[in-house]
Amino acid sequence: MKKTLLSLSFLSASLAAMPFLTLGYKSVSMGGACVASSANSLAVYNNPALLAKNKDQWEFSAGGGISTYDHGASAPIQRLDDIDFLDTIDKASNDIQALTPQEKRTLIEGKNIVLGMNNDAVDINPQGYFGAKINNLGFGIFGYSDGAAIAKVNQAYDQLIFEYDGQYYKLNDNGTYQASNAIEYQTRSMQYALEEGLTYLEVKGIALYEVPIGYAHNFELSGGQLLVGGSIKYMYGVSYVEKYKIDNSDTLSGDDSEKDTSSSNFSFDLGIAYIPSFAKQLTIGIVAKNLTSPSFDTVSGDDIKIDPLIRIGIAYNILDSLEFALDYDITSNATVVPDADYQVIGGGLNWQATDWFSLRGGLMQNLDTEDKAGIVYTAGLGIGFPKFSLDVSGCYSSNQSTLDSTEVPTYAKINVALVSKW
Repeated sequence: MKKTLLSLSFLSASLAAMPFLTLGYKSVSMGGACVASSANSLAVYNNPALLAKNKDQWEFSAGGGISTYDHGASAPIQRLDDIDFLDTIDKASNDIQALTPQEKRTLIEGKNIVLGMNNDAVDINPQGYFGAKINNLGFGIFGYSDGAAIAKVNQAYDQLIFEYDGQYYKLNDNGTYQASNAIEYQTRSMQYALEEGLTYLEVKGIALYEVPIGYAHNFELSGGQLLVGGSIKYMYGVSYVEKYKIDNSDTLSGDDSEKDTSSSNFSFDLGIAYIPSFAKQLTIGIVAKNLTSPSFDTVSGDDIKIDPLIRIGIAYNILDSLEFALDYDITSNATVVPDADYQVIGGGLNWQATDWFSLRGGLMQNLDTEDKAGIVYTAGLGIGFPKFSLDVSGCYSSNQSTLDSTEVPTYAKINVALVSKW
């Protein structure tokens, strides 16, 4: 079961509004900050207004990464695997009266674990991108997904009732048996719910591909510089919906059923940045993304609407080589996991020692009350040659989850990029 859930999550992507993604080598390593500090080849995605700020005339970057987030599923899955709950369910189905006292305790404990798993989830989301900036013009290709494998547990089926040799038996919480019947079996039995797909894993999502073209202009005002930029983008989405039995990888809809569909749309982003004349080291930025609320088709016929995102940020050059940045999500956006929204505050420092060496670090946190990650630590390192470098960045959460009896971060992400500046 544990291996099944983890493997299924590779298929997922989201049937809910997308959060503001940490995309790019600086953003990932500086606590997600990008609205005022991403004046580079990723500006066309993070804030197109910053295309007018970059001191480099040309910059290209290509990279990719992957993130994992345990929304409460790992610990119960680990425990069910440790106590051999599903194997004991199978044994009880063959002869419930042959159960040992320990196997009875296993079923009782496992039943309570399964009932408590409703809406627990795990997701593994990949990203890949190519971004380019030529003077005040930016373009790129950005691919990413958001989604999860979610446990859907029918709370009505909360009894250990089994059919054996034409008779029905119920195992009580005190370890005793009592007679049952077909009606109670079909309306209350957890084994029946597992076999009939009434309790199941739901895997759903959308993988999105954006191809934006953006431009920004620097307006010289008496009080400072006003940078205004926008991008129009073609968006291609592939949505996926499937239900799996919770005890193995068999689908509930059959192998011949349609599981995914694709569609496309257009949208645009708008960004503004301001550099005051009295503090030229300071940049204040705001960006609004997906302003047309683009929608995409699903197998069920319903539309997926990507809600607009609004984020503000500041960046300040403490020294010529040391930058501080901080971002805050004004909007709170839903994710595929029920009741788990995404509204982040985060920031960090970037030390650009030379053209070919940089070191970064930061902190970020999702302010949603259902967040399970806690404080997320971020870091990054860029090293290489003048005008060309390899950059590695990553994140990991302060809160831990259990996987294969090992404590691992509840949330983790890694990003690798190649960067060229001229």
